[in-house]
Amino acid sequence: MRPRSLIAREYSPADLERIANAFLVGNGRVGYKGTREEHGKEERSVFSLIGTYDQREDKWREPINLFDPLPFRVETALGTIPGREALHREFRLDMRHGILYRKDVYEDIEVRTERFCPYGGGLHLLQKIEVRARKETKVLLSSFLTTDIHEINGPHFPEKSLSFLEDGSVLASGITNEGRKVEVILHEEGNHERRPFLEKERAGYLYEAALRQGERILLRKIGEARIDGEIEEEAPLSYEEARRRHLFSFERAFEEARAILPRKGELQKGIDHAVYSLLILGNHRKATSIPARGLSGQVYKGAIFWDTEMFLLPFFLLTDQEAARLLVQYRINTLPGAIRKAREFGFEGAFYAWESQEDGVEGCSLYNVTDPKTGEPIRTYFADCQIHISIDVLHGLMEYVRATGDLGILDEGGKEVLREVVRFYKSRASLKEDGLFHFRGVIGPDEYHELVDDNAYTNAMVRFEIEDAVSYLRKKGYGGIPEEDLKGWLRFARRIHVPKPGKDGFIEQFDGYFALEDVKYREFRKRIEDPKEYLGGKEGKATPTRVIKQADVVALLALHPERYSPEVLKRNLRFYEPYTEGGSSLSNSMYGLLSAWCGELGKAVRYMRESALTDIRGGKKLFAGGIYIGGSHPAAMGGAYLDLARGLLGARIKEGKVRFSPRLPEGMRGMRYRYKEGGVPKERKF
Repeated sequence: MRPRSLIAREYSPADLERIANAFLVGNGRVGYKGTREEHGKEERSVFSLIGTYDQREDKWREPINLFDPLPFRVETALGTIPGREALHREFRLDMRHGILYRKDVYEDIEVRTERFCPYGGGLHLLQKIEVRARKETKVLLSSFLTTDIHEINGPHFPEKSLSFLEDGSVLASGITNEGRKVEVILHEEGNHERRPFLEKERAGYLYEAALRQGERILLRKIGEARIDGEIEEEAPLSYEEARRRHLFSFERAFEEARAILPRKGELQKGIDHAVYSLLILGNHRKATSIPARGLSGQVYKGAIFWDTEMFLLPFFLLTDQEAARLLVQYRINTLPGAIRKAREFGFEGAFYAWESQEDGVEGCSLYNVTDPKTGEPIRTYFADCQIHISIDVLHGLMEYVRATGDLGILDEGGKEVLREVVRFYKSRASLKEDGLFHFRGVIGPDEYHELVDDNAYTNAMVRFEIEDAVSYLRKKGYGGIPEEDLKGWLRFARRIHVPKPGKDGFIEQFDGYFALEDVKYREFRKRIEDPKEYLGGKEGKATPTRVIKQADVVALLALHPERYSPEVLKRNLRFYEPYTEGGSSLSNSMYGLLSAWCGELGKAVRYMRESALTDIRGGKKLFAGGIYIGGSHPAAMGGAYLDLARGLLGARIKEGKVRFSPRLPEGMRGMRYRYKEGGVPKERKF
């Protein structure tokens, strides 16, 4: 079945945020939100870039947004665009080919655009604009490159300029607060005479023509970015040739990663959108990893979280191991930053950043949310106490090694990551009277409950992941780490206190959790006065209750179901569900994965659907306290794929071989699943 395009028609202002995120285009290095070109920064339009950051004074450090090469204005005798109401409007995202099409119909003209970032290409953004007369009219089209861009914690360019190059291209140049030179060059060709214009923050060309009915003005634009003069890849000489190459390569990648369901419908659209959203994040050029909000801008400081290892890596292991390797290489490259953070907090080894930027240095402030009423900063402990990120990094590294058999990455810095992560936990643990190691004053994935002791996810993951790593390395006879070191790691891991199921089968999320007020989320939400208020932390309404933000114990069980009995899995799934807000887009997929392990297949499909449709439907939280956290949700897309591939199909990769143990509900039988094994595209029908 050919996928249906994602379409938005006659959208209201309330839809703009949803459309901006769901209709993104990108290529793993740069992207552009699904916003209307003529509105610019008023709709938070961004030409986003992964991997280059800047800080202005004492504001939060965040990725820069590039100068925008897409804006235009159209003027006729009946008025100016923007400013006119369209008779009909449509966004159409061709997920199969990675191109966004737009059409606005007015009484006298029809405006069409298309845009894409060449798949596998460099820092390029291409656009075609067509203004067609519906009746005889005079049209003035201005197309330009602007330095007046949307920024959250900017301005990031205290110095910037616009000029024309000898070949007629437009150049926007700027120097960031940290001294990085950023350039965007706009190459443009049209089918009518043009004249240049240069204003304060925009430069481009004016096209003026008297059009008869059916005639058009047609422009083709190529935006090319350079950082510190570096050209990752030469800009394409021809728009049409670049488009042809992009269509071919993106379609091939999309078709090789699809799951084709036996029934058309919302779930197929959601899975297709998840695959599309992950493909535009796959990078084959630099080990920059994937920010929590992907290519949708500067939200969360453009930081890399545990999302990458737990929710995104599985997709790339099954479809694009070259991109997967770069995700792992990023963590190896940022090991010095993790070691530095550990020392700053008084520990040894590698304490990976909760919000990691290009060098691995912690980007998370100690006051990471604000009170929506007063604007006052609220002390949070994400940076100093969310210690599970280091074991999540180790998990991702070993997942890659086990899946690919690529022991070579251990000799390229991977073994140092393993060693330093274990050292960190040994220095962070407290040895108590029971002779076991405990982790005190931490935050688990839940996040609403801070400074807790013996969080089940944290303790168990540290023990299980170290044990599994040692077992695998011994089995493979890997000699890069001395046997005496492996024995020491194992001795430590086996002395870590892991909360066990009680007589009722329930695992306590952390020491004292069961003593908290027993209120389910459905009842608790009546207490919320402001939809923006932060529910966790010292004064948060959820803190004295059992209400949790997202999967915590459930995440542990979903990742390590083999460690627990089927009855324990089921009892904890049902126990924690009613307490879970699901405020994070990460939550549904972990509940879906555990539901699949428990054989509750209808529930697993429902959770998978919720994850896959996250950006299509919109409606997720836009604020944490007073801090804007909107944008796309890559981890939800990866989580939906995880539920399908690992949960329902039971896909497991070992040494490059994929094996399945499917548990599909009746309505999904007959599906075709496409993946890669050793780089070779394959298809399996279930």
